[in-house]
Amino acid sequence: MYKNRLSHNIEIINNNINEMRDILNNNDNIDNLDKKDNIDVPSGNNFFIYVDRQKIPVSEIIYKEFCKGERKELYFKESDAHNQVCYYDALDNDDYNGEDLFADTSSSVEQNVIDNLIYERLYECIKQLNQSERMLIQRLYYYGQSLRQIAKNDNVPVTTLQYRHKKILEKLKNLMDG
Repeated sequence: MYKNRLSHNIEIINNNINEMRDILNNNDNIDNLDKKDNIDVPSGNNFFIYVDRQKIPVSEIIYKEFCKGERKELYFKESDAHNQVCYYDALDNDDYNGEDLFADTSSSVEQNVIDNLIYERLYECIKQLNQSERMLIQRLYYYGQSLRQIAKNDNVPVTTLQYRHKKILEKLKNLMDG
């Protein structure tokens, strides 16, 4: 995220990267000190930045842009910490992408609208059934009773209820299609 904010600074550095590599290849006395920051305080007219822990001489313009970018990056980090901002990419690891943890797996708005229209249509069709048909559908699907439970409570053979259930579902299908 911070790299995007420093694209201008990186572009300036990348424009001179080949020149810096030539200097590195020709210089036997490169100072590879372990520095906390990527910036070296200039001495005289010499300006240096650290790239991959290697001290690289740069022009004053590049040095100032780099320092400005480093300060801006630090400002954004401090601001984000103060505001308790956390980026999804901070949760990335070898096994998964941090953004995938918060992916919306719910159905789309279009699917929700279609489902609601179907439910409304089904409700209207159920209202067209007679009282005994509605009661059987209610007991099966709303109250979760099985055909055997209903048969036992009503003293009706299970096969009779199975036949009625099949006929009611066919009737509902015809009402839904029509």
